[in-house]
Amino acid sequence: MEQINYFDNELKYKLYSDITKIIHPTISKKNISSYKIVLNEDIVPVRVFYPHRVSQLDNVIIYIHGISSVSLCNNRYSYICTELAYRTNQLVIAIDYDEEKKYLNCLDDCLKCAIFLKDELDKVNISSSHITLMGDSIGATMVLGISKIMNDVSLKTILVSPVVSDHCFSDLAVDKNDKANRDLINNLQKYYKAKLSFKKNYKDPLVFPYLDKDKICCKALVILGDRDIFREDILDFVKIMDSEILEIEHANHTFLKDMDFVVTNTFYNRISLFLLDIK
Repeated sequence: MEQINYFDNELKYKLYSDITKIIHPTISKKNISSYKIVLNEDIVPVRVFYPHRVSQLDNVIIYIHGISSVSLCNNRYSYICTELAYRTNQLVIAIDYDEEKKYLNCLDDCLKCAIFLKDELDKVNISSSHITLMGDSIGATMVLGISKIMNDVSLKTILVSPVVSDHCFSDLAVDKNDKANRDLINNLQKYYKAKLSFKKNYKDPLVFPYLDKDKICCKALVILGDRDIFREDILDFVKIMDSEILEIEHANHTFLKDMDFVVTNTFYNRISLFLLDIK
């Protein structure tokens, strides 16, 4: 069965497989990345991206992509995840959830998939301490919620431009020439108005983590652009976490969609160091 996906412009066919076959691939790593992988009929599919060396896959990044209308990375996630696998030398399993669903349904789909992956990886001797949850934009917000619900202190997290507050609905002072942040606010407002079903959802810490000041017990790397209008919210929020911070100079919320050579190296080198430091 073929389906449109959010990772690139091509149609993808479903391939039914399991974690053992992914860790020990029987077809080329290039070919397997061309499929939506169905691990279980009760969870959403995943996409798999291999590092250069597949002889010893003992570290895994579970990636939750952002909402394309906000991150502006639509059709770029396949490239981003491929680079992430190559640059970190880790297996990347990206959750291929349906962006068109309501936000909390997307979160629930990603949570169920992350729990399933964690349990299945444990069966092939990849423990939580070798698993990293990573996401960008609203995908990073989902990672925060999943990390909080799973409550596994050995899981690591990497958050790229997380959306932590509801301040997109505030009367923010934005320079009239700052198109990036004006578009960001507009895109967030449109998304939440369409994808939050009830008024109470706007008070839910799983939607806006800033509303919950309880410490999230996980080791985290937070990456953001220094021109993201929600920079102060992010920095204030992560004070309650055991986090390291990388600020990308002259970058806004959507920097991931189009990084130059310098930013690319800074971004992936810092992620690689973070992963190595806490093994």
